[in-house]
Amino acid sequence: MEKIRIKNLLGLLIFTLITLFAFNFQVKLMADENMYANDYAYYKVNETLEQSEIYDGVEYQHDSVVTAVTDQSKIIGYECGGATYSDKPFIANHEYTQSAYVLTVPADSHVKVVVWSVVNNGKWTLSNILTTAKDFEAHNPGYKVIAGINGDFFDINAGENYPYTTLGAWISNGEVYKADVDSGRSLGFNNNGSTTPYSCWDGAKASEKPTLYVFDQSGEVVYEKLIDKVNDVVSVGETALYYGEYDNNHRCNSIDVEGAYIVENSYKQIAYSKTSFYGKGEISKIGNATLIANQFAIKTNDSVLNEYLKAGTIIKVQYNFDGDLANTELTGYVTSFLKDGQHYETDANYEYMDYRYPRTLVGYREDGTLVMACTDGRQADKGFYGLNGVESSAQMAYYGCTTALSLDGGGSTTMVILKDGELTAVNSPSDGSLRNDGNAIFIVAPVPKVEMECKASDSTISVKLNVLEMITDFKELYIEVNGEKKKFEEKELIFENLKSNKKYAVCLYGKDGDDFVMIPIQNAVMTQKLLFDVQEIMIELINVNGVEYYELTWNIEDIDGTISNISLKVGKDKVYASEGKIRIKKSAGSPTTCDGELIISYALADGQGKNNYSYDVTNIQYKNTETFASSIVDRLDQMFKDMFE
Repeated sequence: MEKIRIKNLLGLLIFTLITLFAFNFQVKLMADENMYANDYAYYKVNETLEQSEIYDGVEYQHDSVVTAVTDQSKIIGYECGGATYSDKPFIANHEYTQSAYVLTVPADSHVKVVVWSVVNNGKWTLSNILTTAKDFEAHNPGYKVIAGINGDFFDINAGENYPYTTLGAWISNGEVYKADVDSGRSLGFNNNGSTTPYSCWDGAKASEKPTLYVFDQSGEVVYEKLIDKVNDVVSVGETALYYGEYDNNHRCNSIDVEGAYIVENSYKQIAYSKTSFYGKGEISKIGNATLIANQFAIKTNDSVLNEYLKAGTIIKVQYNFDGDLANTELTGYVTSFLKDGQHYETDANYEYMDYRYPRTLVGYREDGTLVMACTDGRQADKGFYGLNGVESSAQMAYYGCTTALSLDGGGSTTMVILKDGELTAVNSPSDGSLRNDGNAIFIVAPVPKVEMECKASDSTISVKLNVLEMITDFKELYIEVNGEKKKFEEKELIFENLKSNKKYAVCLYGKDGDDFVMIPIQNAVMTQKLLFDVQEIMIELINVNGVEYYELTWNIEDIDGTISNISLKVGKDKVYASEGKIRIKKSAGSPTTCDGELIISYALADGQGKNNYSYDVTNIQYKNTETFASSIVDRLDQMFKDMFE
């Protein structure tokens, strides 16, 4: 009986100790401001490696992190997800290093979140995020991409008839480019300054019929009408849309039309399916045609519409969505995993969060701050393991989110920011390079329409600014280089006392009262390299195994490494420097002198390519006086021989 009591007491003691340890561990986690723990995992920031404000409250930070899954039941797969990336086991309560990149966008920031894809000649084109950003800016003058992440899942293997599109719909600036929601999930960025920066819809559907819009010369819609049929015969009073549909070989099948208004070269066209079409362009022909890719036509028996349709008229066709969704920047998403600040797994497609992957996540805080996070993975050799669902929840909760969802991840996971005047990828994509994706999500800022021209010497940068149109409220503009701001009053500003061979950001600011506000127009300018300085060139007559050589050495100061090679040209012979010297047989030159040119090839990174400096070495004094004296005797002997011959 006594043994049983002792055994029970011992068990109770062990249970109490375990409970106290777990409680104290949990208290420690919750008390550590650099850590967040949920019931299944924790996320701890060891160090913030980089932090900066990009523009108007939009901030970026790069964190060195460790994560651990504390619940064995939440562990599936290997430490990097699949065995392809590492065959080591994924261990519970083990801390794994991570590299996380985070963007925060305050609700009151004067920026927009936009969704963009590249479409060329009627074809959806997979492009890396930097190319996609350039394409956005080319099609949206007045806006500058200041940051961005990869977006929706896409048809990476070209399984659709019209290939490479995103799984979700695509709306940007009111243009419904893709209406079919193949994934069933829709994510729309509201851009309304509210505490709800984005909204989600399941099963959203576009209108059954497309709408035709007719524009006047100023770009305003003057008439719109529902289209009755697609690629079908029109009856009395009806209007039809015609375009070539794509087959399973990704070919656009041509279609014949008669008596139609034809757009022969669309500004943009996406002929995804019979229930998802976008086309905009100018009517270039009226009559008959065989429509091919990037062409569409309207045929109508509506007399009112006929009055509006003329050669040269711009028209647009798209399917539409109703309600708030129509006014968003729309894309698709995978699944949600954080709701009301708590991890949850009941959303559709949550199984995508089971394994560790490189992750691209989006969430928001109670005050409406949008949070975008990218975490590297599949790179165990670098200490980048990726996140699963419970780690993702801990991460987004750590950064203050009450709700969060997942976009495409894996090799697509990418973040870019505007850095020193250039849009730069900041993370380490697991493919080893930027993947060509179906779309991207950008943070963009309005900018004045200006032309900036920068020129550099080895110590100065000159900036010319031509303001074409001010679309901001700033009355004064300033240029900043190397921390020095100068008011833009003249056509050219010069910044001096700069270091040679160094990259400088040339930044544009507006002045709001006493405050300077950075405008996201930046140039990255490299000052020229400093020209080398020839301090001394020396010649010595040496004897090697009975053979006399001229040996040239030199003392040249080349701070910025401008010299590519040094050579000596004597007659038709040319010898290149090796190990800081040049040797040439005495017989190759004059019997008494080293007659030739020392040629220094260099480049100053000034856009002029390579240049050559030449030095006549004939009259350079010999390095040792004895040899120099003998050379004089040799010259005199030769002179007398020439006189008596």
